[in-house]
This record gives sequence, C-alpha cells and structure tokens, in this order.
Amino acid sequence: MEEGDQYEEVRVEDYVDEHTSDQINQSNNHFDQNDFQDIDQLQNSDVSDQQPIANTFFSLPDFEYSKATTLLKASLRISTNEEIIQLPISSIQKITKFSEKQVSELLAYCSFPLCENIPTGTALQLLNDSTRWRLSTGDTSIDTCLKGGLLARSLIEVVGEAGSGKSQLCMQLSLQVQLPREKGGCSGSACYIYTEGSFPLKRLMQIAESFKQINSIPESEDVASNVLLIGASTLDILFEILNVKLPQLLQNGAVKLVVIDSIAALFRFEYSEKEAIERSKQLWKLAEQLKLLCDGYNLPIIVVNQVSDLFNDSTYANPSRKTIPALGLSWSNCINGRIMLARTKAKVSMEESHERIKKRKKTEIDNPSDETKGEEAVVRQLSVVFAPHLPVSNCKYIIDRTGIRGID
Repeated sequence: MEEGDQYEEVRVEDYVDEHTSDQINQSNNHFDQNDFQDIDQLQNSDVSDQQPIANTFFSLPDFEYSKATTLLKASLRISTNEEIIQLPISSIQKITKFSEKQVSELLAYCSFPLCENIPTGTALQLLNDSTRWRLSTGDTSIDTCLKGGLLARSLIEVVGEAGSGKSQLCMQLSLQVQLPREKGGCSGSACYIYTEGSFPLKRLMQIAESFKQINSIPESEDVASNVLLIGASTLDILFEILNVKLPQLLQNGAVKLVVIDSIAALFRFEYSEKEAIERSKQLWKLAEQLKLLCDGYNLPIIVVNQVSDLFNDSTYANPSRKTIPALGLSWSNCINGRIMLARTKAKVSMEESHERIKKRKKTEIDNPSDETKGEEAVVRQLSVVFAPHLPVSNCKYIIDRTGIRGID
C-alpha cells in the first residue's frame, strides 16, 4: 500500500456526538438478560408489536453504526456494505476504535439489509418453479440422459480429455439457446469466454450452418453473430470480465448462457503446486461470483475443465490410463454438477450412426455426404458424474459435421 493510502487515524470522539460518549463507554458491558425476549412471547406476539432488532441486539444506537459505516467507506474508498463485511476485523477496529464486540455488531448491522433480498421458499416451491428453465443440447438422446437439458441457475462443469468434444458441445449449446422455449432454448444469445489460444471460429460456422438446416432457420439469418466471443488470457482479465463487463451484458436480459472455455488453463499457468492455498482462495472467489450471476440472472453457466493423469503404485504394473478432473477437491465442491466426456475405443460407420439417429427421431439430420461415406466415427461417452437433480447416467455419442449426436 502506498503512503498516500495509509489509514487515517480517527478518534471515535471526532465522529460521534459528545452527548453519546457515555453510551460508548457503557458498550463494553455484557448483554443484560432483559435484552432478550422469550421465544414463546415472540411467536405469540404480532410482528408490528415487536421491537426492531437493533433495539434488542445492538449496544449502540443505529446512527452510531451508520456513522461508522460512512467513515469506513470514506477511509477505505469503498461503496457497499458487501465490501465492509469482507474487511478484516483488525482494519475496522483501527479505523473506528470499536471493541471486538462492537465490530461484530457493526458487521451484523451491515448484513441485515443484504438479507432482505434473499429469496426464500420450500423445496416443493423450488421444484415447481416454472421460471427455472432447461437448455436442450439439441439431441434427444443426450437430453434424455440430462432429464431435459441443462438446468438454469446452475454452475455446470464439462470435463474431459483433449478431443472428447467439450468445446463442440459448448458451441452447440451457444446456438441452441437462441431457439424459443418450446424448442429447448430461451430466445437469447450466448457469451463465450475463451482462455486458450484463438477461438475455433470455422468450426462454429460449420455447426451453425447445420443448426439452421435442422431447425428450419432462414439461410439469411446469421445465428453465429448471436454468440459473443470474449478472450481472457489471464486471471485478472477473467475477473474483470466477470465483475464488470458480464453484469453489464446480463442486465438487458439478452444473454441467456455463459461459457468459460476453459478454467483449468488459467489456474495451471498462474499457480504452482506450492501455491495451492492461494489457488483455492481464487477458485472459491471465482465460483462465488459465477453462482451470483447464474442465480441472479436465471441462466446456466458452463465451465470447461481439463483432466489430469492419476498415478499410483500400480500404474506401472497396470498401464491402463486413469484420469481425474483438474483443480482438485476444492473446485469440485464449488460446482453444482459435473458432466464428463470421454473417448472410447469403439468406432461406428457414419452410415450406421445416421441410421440410428433417424430411427430415434424422424429425419433429424441429412444423409451423410459422399465424402464421409465409408468413414468411421469414434464413439464417445457422456456421463453425469454428479448433480443434485440428476441420477448418475451415461450415453454414447459421435461428432460429425453437424455437431454432437447421440447414437443410443
């Protein structure tokens, strides 16, 4: 911290009126038993008859905490109560000269207004919430595995090894969200944040052309223009996007899907194994902001993750490869659901895979072109690892020019 930013020494008498000094001196005493009301009395009394919480819990008048809040904002150049409750207790004591008990009361004073906007309800109300929509993947087989698609207000991780189709699934979802609700979308656009190299724009255009054919969209309509691309090469840029730029985009209600592809690249590059604690803090901070956005704006947020090879004592005796999601247990506890994509050793001919799709749902895609006839596609597997609203399940799929297609 520079010299100009040092905390200014402020005596509590300078901002508290002289006639309240006796109250401040008495604030170090313990709570009196009369300060607490009997539980039965509270339950049986009318709400309008109850005293404000500040009168029964706080040891100082409301205006004392209001002045202290104003002083903290001016001294530390902050503007919200959220920033105050995140301050270290020692910093608050240094500026306000409050006791530790008074600081706790001040934090409670700042927290009460924030709790008023927290939605409440029963589990049944949440289950029947019609505003919590699902985003279809564009394939009936995969949607069946996901019980209709990706649930809004959820932070969903898509993880898998290179070549499993993570980015292609995200691009397909970025187009699918443009469809109306009755077709599995939300009549919105997508914000695609990419962190590794250049974005595969040619592949997006190829999937977009097939997307228009499958959904009978006019050829003149440019669906790819509704996918907003933002590059983030460092964690600082990513946090700036999530804290400043993205909320501005979400406020007009046009963006209905956010994709980060991928998160592991940034954390693997900027943090070493010795900085695991700091990395975990940044992961929690990132997850907190993502959950605030997806819950506040009623949309799903998809985060792409990579895998790491798992080594143990039997690795050399049994050379079969095992992988686990990157970023460890700390990140696993932050997400709402995990979908894993993997390549298998099986292959299927393009003609056979298209026949399977046609049997499942009328004519979902055109016949394979002459160039692809005789070619084989690698069979891949999508697995639901965990999610509070989904059972553990899996399905097989292939990747062709139209995108990701289930073959089960």
